[in-house]
Amino acid sequence: MRLDNKGIRSSLPFQGIVDTGADRCLFSADLGEDINLDIRSVKPIPVGGAGKSAVNAYFHPVTLVFDFQGDEFKYTTQAGFVYESSVADMGIGLLGRDGFLDKIESL
Repeated sequence: MRLDNKGIRSSLPFQGIVDTGADRCLFSADLGEDINLDIRSVKPIPVGGAGKSAVNAYFHPVTLVFDFQGDEFKYTTQAGFVYESSVADMGIGLLGRDGFLDKIESL
């Protein structure tokens, strides 16, 4: 998969985990900074996980690009970027219902 910052024309490949229990897409803030997003330029929104205390997520529009069965899929979504969480520690993308699964229902 690839994460694009359309405004800067910056792109970065990443590994993601599809999580049907996650409400939204979350990424390590490091990934966002690597594609030149000004992560803390927006108001943080607290998000929580199963058994975890809430962490601040900074939501920005990004484009997700991935290949499935030889076809390329590309769409823009609001993704949260976090500094403190297992997502941040692993440097991955967490692909949730709103922003990923709702976009690929037809696959």
